[in-house]
Amino acid sequence: MDAEIQNPETALNGQPPSPVEDAGSNTPNMGGGLSVIQYWAEHTLSPEGPKLWKTLLHKSACLSCAWGTGGQKGGFTNEVGEKIQRCMKSVEAISAEIQPPVTQQVFKQRSLSELQQLTSLESDRLGRLSFPMIRRAGSNHYERISWSEIYQIAEAAFRKPAERVASYSSGRSSNEAAYLLQLMMRALGSNNLADCSDLCHSPSTVGLKQMFGSGTSMVSLENLKQADCVVLIGSNAPANHPRLMNELIKLRERGGKIIVINPVIEVGLVKFASPAFPLTSLLTGSEIASLYLQLIPGSDVALFVGIQKALIERNALQIEYLQAYTEDWQHVVEYARSTRWDTITQTCGLSKLEIETAADMIAASKAVVFAWAMGITQHDNSVDNVYSIANTALLTGNAGKAGAGTMPIRGHSNVQGFGSMGVVVTQRLKQEIQTALEQLLGRSLSRVPGYDTRALIEAAEQGKIDTLLCLGGNLYAANPDLNQAKRALGNIETIIYLATKPNLGHFHGLANQNTIVIPVLNRFENPHKTTTESGNNYVRLNDEGDTHLTDADLISEVEFLSELADRIHGEYPVNWRQLQDTRYIRQLISKTIPGYEQMAIIDQTQEEFTIGNRIFNQPQFPTPSGKAKLFVTPLPNLTPPQPCDFDIPQAANHLMLTLITGRSYSQHNTVVYKTHDRYRGMPHRNCILLNESDAINAGFQEHQRVTVQGDAGKLENVEIIFGAVRSGSGLMFYPEVNVIFKARIDKRSGTPAFKRVPVAVYAVSEQLRA
Repeated sequence: MDAEIQNPETALNGQPPSPVEDAGSNTPNMGGGLSVIQYWAEHTLSPEGPKLWKTLLHKSACLSCAWGTGGQKGGFTNEVGEKIQRCMKSVEAISAEIQPPVTQQVFKQRSLSELQQLTSLESDRLGRLSFPMIRRAGSNHYERISWSEIYQIAEAAFRKPAERVASYSSGRSSNEAAYLLQLMMRALGSNNLADCSDLCHSPSTVGLKQMFGSGTSMVSLENLKQADCVVLIGSNAPANHPRLMNELIKLRERGGKIIVINPVIEVGLVKFASPAFPLTSLLTGSEIASLYLQLIPGSDVALFVGIQKALIERNALQIEYLQAYTEDWQHVVEYARSTRWDTITQTCGLSKLEIETAADMIAASKAVVFAWAMGITQHDNSVDNVYSIANTALLTGNAGKAGAGTMPIRGHSNVQGFGSMGVVVTQRLKQEIQTALEQLLGRSLSRVPGYDTRALIEAAEQGKIDTLLCLGGNLYAANPDLNQAKRALGNIETIIYLATKPNLGHFHGLANQNTIVIPVLNRFENPHKTTTESGNNYVRLNDEGDTHLTDADLISEVEFLSELADRIHGEYPVNWRQLQDTRYIRQLISKTIPGYEQMAIIDQTQEEFTIGNRIFNQPQFPTPSGKAKLFVTPLPNLTPPQPCDFDIPQAANHLMLTLITGRSYSQHNTVVYKTHDRYRGMPHRNCILLNESDAINAGFQEHQRVTVQGDAGKLENVEIIFGAVRSGSGLMFYPEVNVIFKARIDKRSGTPAFKRVPVAVYAVSEQLRA
């Protein structure tokens, strides 16, 4: 049996996958490539070129994903000193931030009814926000507002009962702004600190914290370079974390193995052409997947229990390691041993041979990194998914040693930093932070459970929220059931948005009295230094900057939050106005946030650092016992959708599917930079990627227009595109498709199941004729 099997559909003959043939003749045969160089060249030679390169060279962290680059080592340098560490996504993000300003005339001429017809891309392309504005009750327009009136409205709004005041935040901002936000809210007595991580990697934090005592990656970039195997689960890294691909290419070049687990065959995970290696990769591409397992969406637990069972049958468990460094491993072993192979294979849709091949690769490797993204965390059993992966790492001794461990791949550039700063509901707040904050406040924190993001929407729909402050993000579009989100936000009396650019939330997420949009400076424009934290626990220091918007009326997030806090709290528990100098915030952080002690001297030394007690090179973990704890993970009951669940017109061709929602290749969270996805062959946003056999068996043709219906609504005139998606599944673009479904929620983490949505696809007679 060839160990280099790449496609589960051809596992017996070892033939490579053919995502290009499946996805259409116009799709590339590898990810990356010369088109990336072309994009850089076009933007370099455009009128924005000088501003773009000034920003690229600025000593600040990349605005895009949490893989991280930039800071004091330079804009193109990562934490280990490697150069040329920028990607196309970084250019996309910067290009959007250096747009010209939106003029007041735009909002005078265009009503909110008109603005609500814009797409995400069109909203973003309006330009940079350059003046504060308000939509008052009953008005169909935004109008300019003075700063004095903003603070008057905001102060009154924050004097509502604490349990009726909430915040929402994204990873776009800094650690300093995050710390101010949570301190201001907790001084108020509110625990309603919803965050975008509630919708993505909260299951990683919850699961890993219970197992290892730390909820972040235990793998540093240096450690990843020592791995000889990576298991990459539920991630489209070529699109969302392109620089990670450089590490995977180097791993394959040194003889390592990569196991890719994904219901969709993504061309960039089969072969990727990296501009970082112009002689060896850019033109010919580099092989990525050694084994590609195309499982049923949501069946990851079954696959990993199967891998565990195969390891047991091969006597490949590290028993001495388990006895010395873990707890409750026997229960996990017994569950895997007693689970029948036919149950495992039927649940995950993979053969026993494929699962055994993955187990053999893991067992034969000296140091394995298990990495995952939202294909793991956006399910209603997502914490179990995380447990099952980490269980497998522990059973093979791949936790607590160099080159090995668990590595959640975070999305936004500082989303992990917000969690570190305590921007979480109190029931998920670290005990060390709680104790430190109580000492600072001089009283106990409120024990009222706070609202995470989904709970916040539910509470708002029930009329339980009066005031909401959104520090970045797009709360409206990031949620499932967009009509519910719109209703819920419409029940809130006052909403204050802090943003650099317009987004769909500013036009649809309107409060019933006052909706205020405050234009803020971005990371490379702030008049003060800030810090951010990468997904691998590296803290970067961002230099001061300036903005190209010379006549704009902008404010830094730190200045606005500290001014508002001063008006609400006076000088309790700190001198808030003094904190407009971010050096004082960093001093507070060093005293109250575990692992951030070096923040006390970062302004003097300019030395960036890896957060303490998170990277585990020895099997000693910050749990009460010092040992890692394993959890039994029951196999999910993946009931396929049934026609009776939907109102399908009679005599309509129909197909019942499990829908995967996902981002396109030129998209960052809810912000869309291009309407098409060339790597999947999807020409616009209103497409559904279907397995060709599924579609033909249901009587559909490629490019036919159909209706896709979920449990909250439907999208019409959706174009069918054939692609390399698992049979029984389909893929559509987030956030547009969010309007049609009410996602199930993982109760332990609060995260919605965006990656397994039951839908019906059908064509009525008119569509069939078309």
